[in-house]
Amino acid sequence: MTYVTYPLAQTHAGKYYATILFSEKEVPTLRTITIEEHFLSTDIRQIMRRNSPQAASARLNEQLADLGPLRLQDMDAAGIDFQVISHGVAANTSLPHDEIVHLMQAANDQLATAIMAHPDRFAGFAALPMTNPQAAVAELKRAVQSLGFKGAMINGT
Repeated sequence: MTYVTYPLAQTHAGKYYATILFSEKEVPTLRTITIEEHFLSTDIRQIMRRNSPQAASARLNEQLADLGPLRLQDMDAAGIDFQVISHGVAANTSLPHDEIVHLMQAANDQLATAIMAHPDRFAGFAALPMTNPQAAVAELKRAVQSLGFKGAMINGT
């Protein structure tokens, strides 16, 4: 028999653990899953570069843009088995509403491509065009039903 202790939570009052007794055959393999991991879509990066060329460091832009080898390497180095990824920046609300809709759709399509390439490592939260409620509902439905996303990341508008 083996005792395995799992961290459950950490609060201001301290850390809480659960200890469970398993037979040698039953000891589960735990995975580290992180949520709200961000990326920047190609289109949004171009807009940011055009509007504020010095907005972020080259390394940060490279990390946020990558949905492949660099991200996987960083995940492995940190002991992360799986990420639920979402778009890190809400679309600029000063853009025309139809452009915001297109940008969010393109970001979701880009993320869906990465998820299809690495389904054992990635899942997604949809980016939604919150300045257009009808389009946001339609994009959430498309992202969950057609792209297989787990839900949505709602950024402030």
